[in-house]
Amino acid sequence: MSQSNYTLIKNDTPGNMRQLEEFISNDTDKISGRIGFIELNSGIDLHFSDNVELVNEKSECLSEASLTISLLLEGQVKFYMNDKPYYLGCNDNEESSEAIGKIWSTTKPYLFSRNFKKGRKVKKIIINIDKEWLADMGLAESGSNWETKLDRSLFEFACTHLNCRDWVPSKQAIKAAEEIIDPPSDADCMKKMIREYRAIELVTLAFEQFTKPVPGIINTKNDTKQNCRLIKVLNFIENNLNADLTLEEIAKSVGFSVSSLQRHFKSTYGATVVDYIRKRKLEMAKDAMINEGVSVSEACFIAGYSNPSSFATAFKRAFGVSPGAIQ
Repeated sequence: MSQSNYTLIKNDTPGNMRQLEEFISNDTDKISGRIGFIELNSGIDLHFSDNVELVNEKSECLSEASLTISLLLEGQVKFYMNDKPYYLGCNDNEESSEAIGKIWSTTKPYLFSRNFKKGRKVKKIIINIDKEWLADMGLAESGSNWETKLDRSLFEFACTHLNCRDWVPSKQAIKAAEEIIDPPSDADCMKKMIREYRAIELVTLAFEQFTKPVPGIINTKNDTKQNCRLIKVLNFIENNLNADLTLEEIAKSVGFSVSSLQRHFKSTYGATVVDYIRKRKLEMAKDAMINEGVSVSEACFIAGYSNPSSFATAFKRAFGVSPGAIQ
């Protein structure tokens, strides 16, 4: 199709990469734009697209078991896993205006199918990771001594078939995704290196979800539109953690009343909005001390505390150690 520019890197490795290539090669008349499938040197599979759908149709293929990280930058995607419907984005009648992420786990082959909608623009990143890659990265196996909360929670998630978790992409993650689609270089070798680096960065940022105090698990009793608004609440909070957020500002950002925001957030995520923000700021402070070497007083400021004693008490309650023990 002359309108489209397909970037397909072929390889002899069986699995999702080849299946994805076959999937799109059968559907070149259904989309117009840019699309890429790359098996990275690190051993993970990267798919990116920035295109417009030309028809109202459904396509399908058989997919292998994997851990999948997805980040939707624009549009909406409805797909099926063994005939069970899922959305990347909101619902059939509402396309996303903000980046939305999901993490999926499958432990056996499944039938993947998706709907195309004429005129819809879709911009997304998909990363497929097999279980051997996770093992090579040091993910503990069942019966091992768990070194971190990430080991346990990620392993348990990855061992459950058709498991799904919402991922709230940060500004850093969105920038990484944008540079995968449009690398800031004209040299082919640099484009490949940038995509490799940014893909690993996205995997790292997505896996951080498994260490956060409030799981990104949506309450299935909520309707789809309500869940979409709650995801946007987390997006707004995560992208404005450095600001002094008020409940009124957060509620207004997604069209909730303050009382509705508090009720639905607590019901869905098991914590109040205020508690979630407080814990996330404490985590930011802890990360800054470990990774950037900031002082306890600087960490106190990052966490939003004016009283060092109150900060130390809250920090020890959250992490079991005093701030001074981190340095």
